[in-house]
Amino acid sequence: MPITATGLASGLDVESLVSQLILADVQPAEQRINRSEADYQSKLSSYGLVKGSLSAFQTSVSVVSNLGNFIARDAVSSQPDALTASADKNAAEGTYYVDVDALAKQQSLVSDSSRVFETTSDLVGTGTIVIQSLVADAAAVSVTIDDDNNTLAGVRDAINAADAPLTASIINDGDGYRLVLTADETGLENRIDITVTEAIDDGGALTGLSVLAYSSTTGSGNMSQNQPAQDAQIRINNLTVTAAGNKIDFAIDGLSINLQDVTSTSLTLTVTQNTSLARGAVTGFVEGYNQLVDRLSGVSAYDSAVGSASSLTGDATIRAIESKLRGLLSTSVENVGGNYSTLAELGITTDAITGRLGLNTATLDAALAENPLDVANIFTALGRPSDSNISFVSSSSATKVGDYAVSLTQTAEAAALSGSGLNIANNNNRTITFDLTVNGETQTIDYATGSGNPTESDVAGGLTGAITEAFGSNVVNVTYDGAGNKLDFLTVLEGDSASIAIDAISNDSASYGLSVATGSAGTMTTDARINGVAATYDSESKKMTGAVGSDVEGLVLQIFGDASGDLGTVQYAVGLGQSLTDLLDSFIAADGLIQARIDGLEKSIVDLDGQREVLQARANRLESQYRAQFNGLEALIAQFSATQSFLTQALGNFVEANTLLRR
Repeated sequence: MPITATGLASGLDVESLVSQLILADVQPAEQRINRSEADYQSKLSSYGLVKGSLSAFQTSVSVVSNLGNFIARDAVSSQPDALTASADKNAAEGTYYVDVDALAKQQSLVSDSSRVFETTSDLVGTGTIVIQSLVADAAAVSVTIDDDNNTLAGVRDAINAADAPLTASIINDGDGYRLVLTADETGLENRIDITVTEAIDDGGALTGLSVLAYSSTTGSGNMSQNQPAQDAQIRINNLTVTAAGNKIDFAIDGLSINLQDVTSTSLTLTVTQNTSLARGAVTGFVEGYNQLVDRLSGVSAYDSAVGSASSLTGDATIRAIESKLRGLLSTSVENVGGNYSTLAELGITTDAITGRLGLNTATLDAALAENPLDVANIFTALGRPSDSNISFVSSSSATKVGDYAVSLTQTAEAAALSGSGLNIANNNNRTITFDLTVNGETQTIDYATGSGNPTESDVAGGLTGAITEAFGSNVVNVTYDGAGNKLDFLTVLEGDSASIAIDAISNDSASYGLSVATGSAGTMTTDARINGVAATYDSESKKMTGAVGSDVEGLVLQIFGDASGDLGTVQYAVGLGQSLTDLLDSFIAADGLIQARIDGLEKSIVDLDGQREVLQARANRLESQYRAQFNGLEALIAQFSATQSFLTQALGNFVEANTLLRR
């Protein structure tokens, strides 16, 4: 345990003296550390504010760099209660005259009034209900009705649980309960066939499950069709358009039309440019930059009136940020077919003293009214095609500025099937029956040559007619190949969606040289090129994408109307937005300039903590040293005091003895 100098011997305030001596030694260093820490903390806070302001401005840059804000369209209907519409960037400006003649409706079937159910627990019957949608390639749904679910309510619940393309419900019409089946989707293609297989044949008395049978194909059955399926029908500039649903997005490029009600008079659907988004984006850009300038000025300004500096006055990092931003905003961008290449041409100028941007809204509005794409050229990555059948979709940082030729060549081949060994030497009354599947649809074909000894070409023509009658349209052409003595089947549809097969065959098949067989599928060969380099083409989305590693890597173009051949050129350039984004990233990224300064300041603060520890260790050593010295002084003074007491006593005795002797 250390010895404490108390000052009892000397009468000194030792604790105060030790504290003052230590303070005199370490206080200047401690004050220097505290001043440095306060300075570092102030700069750290200021850099945090600067980073936040840079990030906020980057958001403004992101908005003004979004091409969608410059190509927005508005679609306005004169009768919104009957029709509304939305437009995307591909919608052409103009006015369309539209008549809504019919809305798409769902088919609704109701159980026949001759079979009335008094309660929902009445028995219907048992067996199997097969529900088949007339949509091409739709799978049939089978519903089993047994003793556990053969009530009216049970049948309803079983159908609804079967994931069928309809909804079952029960309605009481006042005379009793009736089962209602309503297709989930509108349109003629979503009609329903219902086939019933009774577990117990009721002899057609409609006392069992067969009460629910109905054929939309033939329009007959035991249920009643209280609401026929119906396609929507509209006339656009007096051209008729039909659709299965009340949303029509295929009639006019870029327009999605929503039908609400039929019209008695024509309505107008007007598509116009929406410049408000572009104006807001540019205004937001100017405001965002000015807020950043104000922040940079606030943390670096010097108040000469009072001689006071800010936390980052004269800071090289702040000067570099200001200089690079001003330099970039004063540059010109490459003009891709527009009228502008600088901010000043849009009415955006820089105040030479404050560095803030000014905006002449009249100049900007005039530029937007003339052509928003010309304004977009200043801010966004933009491709401007020379052909109206192409639209610029997007690009990437790898896409290089340039003028690129575009071409698309597509070669479609039909599906084909050939017979062999045609043998109709006696051509009279040669019959054939076979199941033919074309493009996924199957029909039974019945054909007979009749009398009159038709030629092989007559037979081919007759088969073409029989197939057309069965399918309801011309889907296959049959020709006679004399060199090969065979019949050739060729689908009308060309491309990779075309297919043909004979699935079953009977009667005089040998005479026709036909058998069960699958033909060759249709093909589509595509040669898409941008800048002469093979590009990727998606036939479903009709989008072409530049090749990886090429100058047009990441360039995406939309092709309209199945256009092909030489599709002109696309002029591509990058506006200020990408350059600003890259510059701002270099400032505020995790490994950017601002973070480097923040990391440096935080390290300096940590170093100050180390200096404090060193200073505290020195103070501890000084305290021990001073206390040891004062302890030595106390001991010496105590010795002097003891000697003084001894001498005082001794001398006192000596004086007293001498006094007695003199007496």
